[in-house]
Amino acid sequence: MTAKIDSIIPNLPVGWANIEFGKGITIIDYRGRTPPYSFHGIPHIRSSNIRNGKVLLNGLKYISNEAYDKYMTRGFPKKGDLLFTTEAPMGEIALIPDFLFSVAQRLLILSPVENCLDSKFLLYQIMSADFQSKIRIKGTGTTVTGVSSRNLKPVQILIAPIFEQRRIARKIEELFSFLDAGTASLHKVQTELKRYRQAVLKYAFEGKLTEEWRKKNRNHSEPILKSLEPAPINQNARAPLDYSELPENWIWAQFDAVCNKIQDGTHFSPKTQYDKPGENTYLYITAKNIKESGIDLSNVTYVDFLTHKSISKRCNPEINDVLLIKDGVKTGVATVNTLEEAFSLLSSVALFKPKENLLNPYFLKHFLNSPTGFKLTTGKMTGTAIKRIILDKIRKSCLPLAPLSEQIKIVEEIEFRLSIADAIASVAKKSLNQSVTLRNSILQSAFRGKLVVQDPSDEPAELWLYRIKNQKKDLSKNTTRGLMNYVK
Repeated sequence: MTAKIDSIIPNLPVGWANIEFGKGITIIDYRGRTPPYSFHGIPHIRSSNIRNGKVLLNGLKYISNEAYDKYMTRGFPKKGDLLFTTEAPMGEIALIPDFLFSVAQRLLILSPVENCLDSKFLLYQIMSADFQSKIRIKGTGTTVTGVSSRNLKPVQILIAPIFEQRRIARKIEELFSFLDAGTASLHKVQTELKRYRQAVLKYAFEGKLTEEWRKKNRNHSEPILKSLEPAPINQNARAPLDYSELPENWIWAQFDAVCNKIQDGTHFSPKTQYDKPGENTYLYITAKNIKESGIDLSNVTYVDFLTHKSISKRCNPEINDVLLIKDGVKTGVATVNTLEEAFSLLSSVALFKPKENLLNPYFLKHFLNSPTGFKLTTGKMTGTAIKRIILDKIRKSCLPLAPLSEQIKIVEEIEFRLSIADAIASVAKKSLNQSVTLRNSILQSAFRGKLVVQDPSDEPAELWLYRIKNQKKDLSKNTTRGLMNYVK
């Protein structure tokens, strides 16, 4: 027997069939209805609360009991129903929670036909890459892509024998639980690595990483230049610091005392910029190009010679200059310039030219990226919508200055430890990517009938499709003749 339905995938597993979404699932659509919110009351679940097969309870809105009675008139979810997001984002799915809630306009309530289509089987099928690609085709819109219930209804879904559906759903849950435990451990590793990096940088500028080095090199450690006056540190200036006493031969120094120049780039964005290099063009570096690991040229633009000449009169970056983002969401990130070619700089980036015999550029970079350095510089930010550090305040900020030989040792100790952390982070990131790939592979295998062993005694899906059709009719007409008219 073969059902009168087109196949989604070639060579369907034995006993499987396809059906239109709207024929196996009742859809309740609350599009166009937004109730007034209240400070408390009944939770109002929106599309932003549905992620990765789960309902997230952070950021919930609420509506009053009166609004609920007035608003929820198109139908109520019941146990086994699912919530599907039509846009922002499109295609997220989750089982309904076990508490009273109202439904936002970008959500659909999906009610699969009972005992014919298992809720979790449907949940995982919608999460699969194959199904997601189908709804992307059905999506409409320019600014935000969405899919309507009308466009969703003709999309084909797979139906397996009901007991096989449940075995598949259980197997997916089992495998996903192992993946979830692994990814949770990997995320914990990433969090711990971030803390470790910050601890390394904090201890470095307290002199803790070089305590043993100082003991062994006490007789060879040169003092800081006597001509350098220690910065005046008053009680207010010390307030953000995590320590009050510096190691022997260290002093507090203002940035402008240990740098030949501290300047930012042009305050006028060039009218003409180019996506590709050409004759007599120069790199144009802005905050988006500054990463702690270096200057990122993957999304860089270029300016012409005259523009570059005008900008370079104000600010001329050279090798071993330190660059600090001083405006925007990533304010406080610093790196060392290693580019041999000349480039132009925007005002969102400040440039430091360390005095060669006094300040190691990598020592300065790591200090600026350390918890203490970040506090001392970004603590002077102004602005509301866009945060920025005033250049004069940067010049008057302070750093704990060690003798040059110890600075070099500190940089060595920092970079050794951070290189290990980076290697571990790289492995963790790769493993997380592999877990995503494996999750998709599990779903792909499941909906090609390859995840669990089939049971020959299971009733084929065609019989279940017949039941789906006739549950919408008078069940008294469920006769053998009716079955033969539907299935040939």
